[in-house]
Amino acid sequence: MRFLSPAWITAMDHAAAGAPLPAGAQPLVVQHVVREPDGTEVAAFAVVLASADGGVVEGHHANPSITFTSTRATAASIAEGRTSAQAEFIAGRLRVGGDVRVLLERGPELAGGDDPFAAVRADTDFSLPT
Repeated sequence: MRFLSPAWITAMDHAAAGAPLPAGAQPLVVQHVVREPDGTEVAAFAVVLASADGGVVEGHHANPSITFTSTRATAASIAEGRTSAQAEFIAGRLRVGGDVRVLLERGPELAGGDDPFAAVRADTDFSLPT
């Protein structure tokens, strides 16, 4: 399936359903906004980490904890695992908005454990449209 397509967002949502938050963890909403280099929005989706109603939803969430904004090429590179969000942020290709402390406080929790999106990533066509 093609990266950022409705089918991809649905597959990500199904994968997220199998990855509940650790006991006692507060809900977290990570908004992703993907743009063309000229600023035109390509896609927006939010990863909602919550014990009961988590998942991946298309569009702009009403109350994101943090927002990542990048170009399609940068988003694909991060999602495919060719580079890290941290490296892209340092290089100025990833903008971060919202409460940045969330990344510092919740980073170890989010990085630990299995990757619920690995199977989706393996099935994704990350090539950029021509």
